[in-house]
Amino acid sequence: MKFFGTVALCACAFVWGALAYRGNLFPYPQLRSAAVALGALDLGREEAAPRGGRSARKRLETLGYLQSAPVEADAAESGVVLANRQLSFDGLNLYKETGVSTAHLIDNAGVEVYSWTMDQGRWIHAELSPDDGALIGVSEEGFVFRLSADSRLEWKTPARAHHDLQVRSDGSIWALTRRDSRWPERYGDQPIVEDTITVLSPQGELLREISLLEPFRGSPYEYLLPAAEPSTGQGKAYELLHANHVEVFDGTLAHRSALFREGNLLVSFRTLNAVAILEKDSGRILWLWGPTNLSVQHHPSLLDNGNLLIFDNGYDESRVIEVAVPEGRIVWEYSAGPSFFSVWGGSVQRLPNGNTLITSSAQGSVFEVTPQGQTVWKFVNPRPVDDGGSATSRPSRWNIWRMTRFPRSALKFLDR
Repeated sequence: MKFFGTVALCACAFVWGALAYRGNLFPYPQLRSAAVALGALDLGREEAAPRGGRSARKRLETLGYLQSAPVEADAAESGVVLANRQLSFDGLNLYKETGVSTAHLIDNAGVEVYSWTMDQGRWIHAELSPDDGALIGVSEEGFVFRLSADSRLEWKTPARAHHDLQVRSDGSIWALTRRDSRWPERYGDQPIVEDTITVLSPQGELLREISLLEPFRGSPYEYLLPAAEPSTGQGKAYELLHANHVEVFDGTLAHRSALFREGNLLVSFRTLNAVAILEKDSGRILWLWGPTNLSVQHHPSLLDNGNLLIFDNGYDESRVIEVAVPEGRIVWEYSAGPSFFSVWGGSVQRLPNGNTLITSSAQGSVFEVTPQGQTVWKFVNPRPVDDGGSATSRPSRWNIWRMTRFPRSALKFLDR
């Protein structure tokens, strides 16, 4: 009996150890942090290879955000190439191509109903104000700006902004930004890139700045940070987090969980293959999920049911997943093999009819799928890249950072 009891205890310990490793549960973080402190573990080299493997990850880390995509199997596709009126959600679609300074609003047939153009530089992404038709966006030069419905630049604020922002109901703007910093205790005299959130007033005035790195210092999640070795894309500075999305919770789902209290932050950290929820006042990490499950993900968003919808880029093929919070259980997944792969970017939107709108940024395409995975609408960027007619270049089209679909009734500015 003693023998069988010992075997059962060992089996339980093995199972819990596997769950602790995969879910970052006690005692895995504590043991791992202790190993790091003793020098027995090099976090930058020992970490589990995410989906796609280490070699694929290293290839990806050498890439920047490309602006155009080669046209291959779908070379003949252009504009709206599929529209199932019975199964798709009818609305108006906002998108902007990379490499240009124009945003387009099209209907589900691909007909343009509105557009905006900014003469003073290109921008990465912009959010639409449904009432007055203004765009609040992030420029490639790092400015946060506001463009009126008639394409007048109302203001721009230098902020070293990048990737994404959110405009809250009070008009405040929460933008991903960065600053130069150091962490002598961990990285010596090596400069690092510290990701931040900059909060601006509706008029573009600086209100506050929030560090996204500080919550990791001394926390159970500090072990996720890369070891002291150069990172690509930021010169001599280490890019530790590479935040690529922020969402500020409005509190409407606080009854489901304290995680969703008003003001708490949902942030995606590409370098860590993780998404996290931060407490609004202290910045403390309340919940983190993704390592060994995600690979350089983008655009997590909180759904009405309390789950998260995430674009998981992967290293060979992409997928979209819905994750239960706080359990960290994948409850829905869409994938299509190698034909669906965005090496960077990517966005997702759960539509009112339950379908999901997916932007495959690096492929310059957007498609809508049902909960069963049936594609019922597809758009391929019709604008080719003008390469001057080079005989050696491959044909390509401009990429799309994000497409957002609005119910027609939501865009009040169109009624003026």
